[in-house]
Amino acid sequence: MANSHTAFNVVNVCIFLGFTGKLARVCQFIIPVLESERDSVLRYLEPKLLSAPAIWYENHLSCADFDVTGVSFPGIPYIIAGHNGRVAWGFTNGFADVQDLYIERMRATADGGVEYEYCGEWRRAEVRRETIRVRGRAAAEQTVICTHHGPVINELAPGLAAPPRAAGAGIALPDAALALRWPALEPNTMLDALSGMNRAATCLDFRDALRHWEAPVQNVVYADTQGNIAYSYPGHIPIRRRGDGSTPVPGWTDEHEWQGYIPFDELPHAYNPPQGFVVSANNRVTDAGYPYFLSHEFVSGDRAQRIIELIAAQPRLDVAATRRMHFDTISPSMQLVALHLGRLTLADDEPELAAMLDLVRAWDGQLTADSPAAAICEVFAHQLMRTILEPRLADGDRADGPALLERALGKGPTPVIQEGSFFGQATWLWMLDLLGAAESHWFDLGHGESRAEVLRLALRRTAAHLTDRLGPAEGAAMRNWAWGRLHTLTFGHPLGVVAALGQHLNRGPYPLPGDGNTVWATGGGLTPESSRAVIAPPFRFIADLSDLRNCLGLLAPGNSGRPDSPHYDDQIAAWYAGEYHPMLYAREDVVREARHRLQLDPAG
Repeated sequence: MANSHTAFNVVNVCIFLGFTGKLARVCQFIIPVLESERDSVLRYLEPKLLSAPAIWYENHLSCADFDVTGVSFPGIPYIIAGHNGRVAWGFTNGFADVQDLYIERMRATADGGVEYEYCGEWRRAEVRRETIRVRGRAAAEQTVICTHHGPVINELAPGLAAPPRAAGAGIALPDAALALRWPALEPNTMLDALSGMNRAATCLDFRDALRHWEAPVQNVVYADTQGNIAYSYPGHIPIRRRGDGSTPVPGWTDEHEWQGYIPFDELPHAYNPPQGFVVSANNRVTDAGYPYFLSHEFVSGDRAQRIIELIAAQPRLDVAATRRMHFDTISPSMQLVALHLGRLTLADDEPELAAMLDLVRAWDGQLTADSPAAAICEVFAHQLMRTILEPRLADGDRADGPALLERALGKGPTPVIQEGSFFGQATWLWMLDLLGAAESHWFDLGHGESRAEVLRLALRRTAAHLTDRLGPAEGAAMRNWAWGRLHTLTFGHPLGVVAALGQHLNRGPYPLPGDGNTVWATGGGLTPESSRAVIAPPFRFIADLSDLRNCLGLLAPGNSGRPDSPHYDDQIAAWYAGEYHPMLYAREDVVREARHRLQLDPAG
């Protein structure tokens, strides 16, 4: 790239199993953009499940081998996202499909062991018993059975666990054992990857380090002080002999075995792309000509579409512009919902619904926390999906009908994973397509209903839902139906679920703008109000690649894990206001601004 300076805007998204035991997912975007001759900026934000304390820990590691600053996880001896004075980088979850379930035929042996069938032979399974010690309670014993595919995980799925073991009996086996194969369970060289990343001098060095990155698959964006920009999609992604891993497959044959992993150099990547920027928002990163299967589970292109629109509208993408982009709360999908909803006609005797439509028609599309139109559109979209699917899934004779409906609307599949499901994402995309159809058999709820009738029914249900949650609408402005009264954020502590502790450890709730499809990602479960498991960027990072001493950062709620520390929650207000603090890097700056010193003496 001829121009030696670049600008990046990165927002990270990942799947994260949070302290509350809920799975949340959001989108992410990455934007390398050609900048002026003076400025060079990398903008990085890492959406995670927001909690107290933060999942990340902001720190600066300085020693003889490297000098690197950013954020890391507790227990990891390297910076995961940040810069080392020469290269700056950030991550987003790649959403690659790297997990397969194998149905195993198993039997107990006379000596108390377990065997499983494979290619006409019975193999010995690995059986180990793990002890989980709990303070104040008896230790729990867990039996783990592994085939060559991986551990049997039936206990994670309701209805598939093994029956209780009779007294004196051997190992209790499920009727249909499900073994999980996942590269993350295999030996890896991830620390070698992080070591190389932290020491890299150029983008090419950094890419070489990523050859050791095996799991989880990530979108990685990086830039160096020489003016290069790059993108990689590293990780072990299986090449399947048959199928795509969407459903459990027979484990007793070799027909569904993996044939290795996609070679690193054939994974998606870019180096100084000719268009001068890359956008990756958890949407698909390859076209139909890519020879390998990556996943069915990429999210919609809303965020990518909006980011491209914002880039095109900026004559100059400097630091101020990238900050404004991050706080953009327009969702292209919700604009589409508002467009179709605004065209709806009503009977003369429905003044409340008419007032709702007036607000929607006048709406600027911003999902601000004080917007009643945003709340109306968000709730309407969910009620429309429920209205259409309910008679087909939940009103029949099937005992599991109500559960199927909730799964389709986004409820997770297990008690551990309640707040997120790609079934819900698929339903959302289906609903958007359906909105654009003049007629469809889906609008027939069993009595010959038309599209307009179904939309009106969903709007009535929206009014009822908002009234139930927020009270009757107050005047034509309906200000009490503000989106932020439904869509809230609480920084929840792991112990905050205990009422007596929550008031001291949790922070919030706070009204929240945006949703899971806006640039300022504040999504959670695919329900209208997702206050218990919100994904948003706790860590924000702006790296000035023309002078990495000028970096800015912010970590909400704070960098301390001690509730009695002033730094436990001192960055929440700045997080809401879009502010940053200097990420001091030069030694003299750090020494000058230091307020406390903690010295750890291994010998002491």
